[in-house]
Amino acid sequence: MNAIIPARRSVVDQIFGDNKAPLTEVLTADFTELQGEIADLLNNAADLPARVESDADQAKVGNWIIDAKDLTHKIEVQRTTEGKPILDAQRGINAFFKAVAQPISETMDAHQREADDYVRRKAAEERARREREAEELRRKEEEERRRLETLKRPDAIARAEGKAEALASEAEAAEERALASNADLTRMRAEGVTGSARTAWTWEFTDKDAAYNSLGPLGPFFTESAVSTAINSMVRAHKGRTRLPGIRVFEQASASFRR
Repeated sequence: MNAIIPARRSVVDQIFGDNKAPLTEVLTADFTELQGEIADLLNNAADLPARVESDADQAKVGNWIIDAKDLTHKIEVQRTTEGKPILDAQRGINAFFKAVAQPISETMDAHQREADDYVRRKAAEERARREREAEELRRKEEEERRRLETLKRPDAIARAEGKAEALASEAEAAEERALASNADLTRMRAEGVTGSARTAWTWEFTDKDAAYNSLGPLGPFFTESAVSTAINSMVRAHKGRTRLPGIRVFEQASASFRR
């Protein structure tokens, strides 16, 4: 007989208990006095002059603004005080799950780098092989056309022309294959996994001073993070057409997997 395993109670239920009242009801009941202070302050605003015409008017507005700032500060103190236990709990939960996931992430990153390096090598080698194949077919085509010039008999000329045209078609097809995407060059299927390469445009600094100088007088006031964010947006939009001093823009392949 199978044992009945009770459903796990959520962390929130275990921390805050079973008799949780609706949050809005609790806040409304506990801070009735504060809401009364807010209502009084806003009612007092009705007595303020619509247009300041004198120092007396200015004093009335000033006193009300000081009271408003004091009450706003009181509200903020209450908000942070009441929210702190919940915020602390959220931080604790986040820290726990981040810590338990970190070894997986670090190990995955290491193997992802190896897989990325492999697809980059594989794509480059396969592209180079296809380019060599196309070049060899072009060489044979040119050789056949040169031989054609030495032939006299019509039937031999016709055969040589046909062979040269066939080689030209094969070379053109091989050149097209050499232009295939990295995904097509690296696609594989083994042990239930399909792998290929995903290509994205990225960038790196080649001369950081030149890059910042291109921003003009505003350059020194931008953080590196802000500059990087702007460059990322530009590269996503313009890809290989991006032109910025001190920046190299390039396509980078990474391994992609699916079952």
